[in-house]
Amino acid sequence: EGTEIYICGGTPFLQSMIKELETLNVGDESIHYETFVPRLSVEV
Repeated sequence: EGTEIYICGGTPFLQSMIKELETLNVGDESIHYETFVPRLSVEV
């Protein structure tokens, strides 16, 4: 209780970590994440 989890990474990593945390009964309200994706190489 009172634990907050913060995760940063790519989508597959985040999905894996969130799934594992759910098996450990960590509630969705305690899981915070930010997705890192490759920068688009588009010329403007």
